Parts: sequence; structure tokens; C-alpha cells
Amino acid sequence: MFLIGVVVAILYSGSAAKDAAFYDPKPVADAAVAVDAAEAEVSAAAAAAKANPGDAAITVLLQKQAHANALRADAEHHAVKGWHITSHVTWPWINLIRDGVIVLMGILSLRLTSRELRRNNDFTWFPIVEVAKLFASIFITIIPAIAILKAGPDGDLSPVVMAVTSDSGQPINTMYFWLTGILSSFLDNAPTYLVFFNTAGGNAATLMGPQENTLLAVSAGAVFMGANTYIGNAPNFMVRSIAEEAGIKMPSFFGYLLKWSLPILIPIFLIVTWLFFM
Repeated sequence: MFLIGVVVAILYSGSAAKDAAFYDPKPVADAAVAVDAAEAEVSAAAAAAKANPGDAAITVLLQKQAHANALRADAEHHAVKGWHITSHVTWPWINLIRDGVIVLMGILSLRLTSRELRRNNDFTWFPIVEVAKLFASIFITIIPAIAILKAGPDGDLSPVVMAVTSDSGQPINTMYFWLTGILSSFLDNAPTYLVFFNTAGGNAATLMGPQENTLLAVSAGAVFMGANTYIGNAPNFMVRSIAEEAGIKMPSFFGYLLKWSLPILIPIFLIVTWLFFM
């Protein structure tokens, strides 16, 4: 019953996110002219890069894309109704409702289910606390890394951003797959996905249409390669902690990476690259 409550909360938050109670379309409509103008500049820069390939043209293209993405993000930020923590950070009301229901389901489960049931299943808080500490640290330290990536060609990680775009301004899907995946192995996959989504242009209509393979590469890299390390995804580390709590010997961080994930998963990822992105 409690699990059903969590699932319903998540599904509701996704379906109701654009309802009038939680979303005001006016800021997006007001910014439409500026966004369209920025998109026209992106198209012109892409055409220029195709006609005169080179790093300078690619840099201009990526800068134009970053400007268009910033305009879209700012409009969406003001359209979402919620707790505006800072000028750039909003906790949407719909997410507050979702998170509140999830917390409530957890409390009800803890209070209403039998203690004997949890005792028989050897339930402890240790795995949850350990994962919470680790991923709280990751989310704090990931902020500068994501900010550097978002800076695009003007940031210190500009070689990474430039590597996913050809001299003619076209996305290199194999590089999107591998770079998104490598970063998702050590950072959280959701912000890494978002960064490379924006690097690819950030236009959902384009990425779900003519450039759907680029979106596929970013999505697959972010999801698949989260299995490369214990910290690539929170459940990886939690399962390890639960297993160790049960007395099962588990490999170390590098032991898992070198003995298990790389020998088994890398050949699979190479096949995926050949089948879908080349």
C-alpha cells in the first residue's frame, strides 16, 4: 500500500507539473520572441560552421546554443510556481507535494508495520545512512563540476564540450554516448544528462526529431554507464551496503570497477556504440 502511494505521488507530479496551479505559461510566452531570435542565431552559426569548419566556428555555435539555453531556462524558472530559494533555484510546489507524500508514506510504514517484521528481515538504517552521507557529499561537490561543464567552450572543460561537436557543427553521437557515460560513472547521471542535453542544443523538439540519435546517445550513456561504479547510481551503493550488512563479502570500489564492470560492461558498450551510434 505504501509503495503504491509513492508510485502515485511520482506519477501525479509528472502529469500535473504543467497544471495552472503549478505552472504559469506567461513567462514562457513573453520570452518566445527572444528565444526564437536566439534559435535563429544558433541556426545561422550552425550553417556558418558547416560552410567554414573549424574550432572558431564551433566555439561561436556553442556560445549561441548556451545563450538560447539560458533564455529558455530563465523563462521556465519564472514559469514554475514554487518556493524560489534563490534567483536561479526553485523548489516547485508539485515537487514539494510529491516529496511530502513520499516522506509521509515512509513515516506511516515505519509506524504501522510490525517491528517484528522488520526484525525478521534484519532491517537497519545503516545502508540508508551511508548512502545518504555519500550522495549528499557528491551532490555538494558536483556543483562546480556541472557549472564548469555548463560554461561550454568558455569553461576549463571546453575540450570535453568541443569533443562532442564535429568541425562542421554536427553532433558526434559516439562521443556523446561515451563522455556522458564516463561522467555519469562518477557524477550523478541526472545533472550530467542535463548538461549534455543542453550542449546538444537544448531544444527538445529538435532532439526528439532530426537529432533523435543524439538524444538517444546522451540518455543511454547517462543510464547504462551508471553501473560502472558503486557511486554511479545510489542503488548500486545501497545494495552493496545491504549485502555487507548481511555478511556477504563485496569487492572494493576499484575491485568492482577493474574486475567486474570494465571487463564485462565495456565490450557490451562497444557493441552498443557500433549498433546504434556509428
